[in-house]
Amino acid sequence: MCDCMEKNNKQLEQDGINTRIVIPMLERNKPKAIIETEKADHKIRGRKINVLATFCPFCGVAYDQE
Repeated sequence: MCDCMEKNNKQLEQDGINTRIVIPMLERNKPKAIIETEKADHKIRGRKINVLATFCPFCGVAYDQE
């Protein structure tokens, strides 16, 4: 697995930005990142969905390569 999350969070810390990237990871058979979504129009009925990423959103390396 890549170390993009650590690199990006270190860069944000060094730049003095008071934030960090948090992508929850699931580990069943293979690690996957949960990417949360939000409704574009809250007036329209329906639920928001969450997306499971099997690749790093920064570099594209598959999470299950190891």
